[in-house]
Amino acid sequence: LRGSSADIGVEAGYNWNASPGFVVGVAADAEWSGLKASRSVNGFLLPAFAPLLPYTITQQLNNDWRGSLRLRAGWTPMDNLLLYATGGPALGGFTYKATFWDRLDPPFYTPDNETENAKFSKVRAGWTLGAGAEWRFARNWSVAGEYRHWEFASFGGTGTLPLVQPTSTALINHSTGTIRIDSLRVGVNYHFE
Repeated sequence: LRGSSADIGVEAGYNWNASPGFVVGVAADAEWSGLKASRSVNGFLLPAFAPLLPYTITQQLNNDWRGSLRLRAGWTPMDNLLLYATGGPALGGFTYKATFWDRLDPPFYTPDNETENAKFSKVRAGWTLGAGAEWRFARNWSVAGEYRHWEFASFGGTGTLPLVQPTSTALINHSTGTIRIDSLRVGVNYHFE
């Protein structure tokens, strides 16, 4: 699944000047995310009978929020510029939705539709790693640009599909696979001194 969004969040941290030209620190961030990724697949239950017995599978994965606690280390090639790398553990809230629909036509004895709707919400642990640059344009203010890669553990669950022919219930397992997110971030920082 692939998708894109614009997110908004907050960040707080602390830096130490470990030695001339070298900075280390810690940072934490939290952000609301509108990231949605989806796909649909159409086909036929028995391809030899097409266009009879059609089916559709639709899947959607939402990233509702994410945050991290990170170490940061960087180099100041000039007084007002910091180039840095950052990384650490992360948490994310996700919602997975899936719909399966099919239509039973002849040669089935009971032509009808079958539908499954599944929805699972989970908080998943993961990690994030990135790099960026921060430019101090005033005594207490700076602007930063950063690239971050995030990875979160997979999750899933079991949905139920009421069957028409024969009358019964099918259990369907769903799984997201590893969740990977790449983000470009721009922010304005206030420095307490």
